[in-house]
Amino acid sequence: METRGKIYLATSDKGVLDTLRGILEPAGYRLQEPMDWQLLSEEVGIFGADVVLLGDRLRSGDAARSLRRLKDPRRNDCAVIVLAAEAEEGAVTRWLDAEADDVISGPIIPRDLLNRIGLQLEVRNQAKASEALPELLYVSPADASDDVSAPRPPDIPEHLPTGLDSYYEPDLYTIIEASEAFASSLSAEDALFVIVRRLAKTIPVSRCNVTVRGVKNDEVIVVASHDDANMRSRAIKLSRYPEIRRCLEGGELVLIEDVHADDDMRVVLDFIKSVDLRSALVLPLYVKEVAVGALSLTSRRAAHGFTQRELLFTRVMANMAAGVIAAGDIIERLRRGAGQEEEVAVFDEVVLGVDEAIEGLIEELERK
Repeated sequence: METRGKIYLATSDKGVLDTLRGILEPAGYRLQEPMDWQLLSEEVGIFGADVVLLGDRLRSGDAARSLRRLKDPRRNDCAVIVLAAEAEEGAVTRWLDAEADDVISGPIIPRDLLNRIGLQLEVRNQAKASEALPELLYVSPADASDDVSAPRPPDIPEHLPTGLDSYYEPDLYTIIEASEAFASSLSAEDALFVIVRRLAKTIPVSRCNVTVRGVKNDEVIVVASHDDANMRSRAIKLSRYPEIRRCLEGGELVLIEDVHADDDMRVVLDFIKSVDLRSALVLPLYVKEVAVGALSLTSRRAAHGFTQRELLFTRVMANMAAGVIAAGDIIERLRRGAGQEEEVAVFDEVVLGVDEAIEGLIEELERK
């Protein structure tokens, strides 16, 4: 019988192993357990695992060292999901920084586990499909139809150094993965999660998330956060995030190179100091000429938290995120989910008047 994929169960906890088998075998996955912990990476390669579920506490060996070996592209080509025994503060971020593809903390929830594995398999399959695409043939203007412009790309001089190419290579791969998530059958939430995760892996940030406007004027809804796959519909107060509020009000990019010296950030200065934030970057997400949300990043770099290259790269990713939002009904669904039962009537009034509000906003902007 054809399996949905191969999963390697790298955990020494028998109770966890039994739980995983009870969830994954009925779902059609082919499973393998370690035979020799010292040859963990080699066994994964021989088995041809698509996904490795790695326990964070191993009897023989360091889980972090095992993760580094598993993520070595010279050894394996698989996704690694770390199973954190406890929801320890900072554990998720620590494992993601160590190149884990995902982290599941606390008790294992069957539906959540299957969704996480399914997302990793989808991303992996999309990457394989892109590698198998034939080389594109450029059509000269003479061969193109009258209403299609297809000029040849400019020739690249051979004498140019290759160092710049390798510098931008991670950016290009991230853009490819994000665009594939955009074009795939993933839900809008899953596609946005792929975007922020890949973005956070390419740029060293402490936080990267996508938010959309909420039902109330003083709140936004977190759609995707790079360090928590479950944070998909949490309403937060704009008063706690002055940089996002400034971006949505002005509809323009906000770059704060020193959050400690910014007047708007003084109201949350205690929090900023507690998490050692240094700079913030927020880009508006436009749908039909209206800033419906924001892509925000924070950094702990002491100086120049974001480079010009990172600004341009983030702008590309923001455009993709806006495209994902525009392609679905995510805003309406999230707003309904975030609203309370006693506020349903108020929310319906907002929805009924949204077209009129947008037209009025556009007219006001044109007058200005």
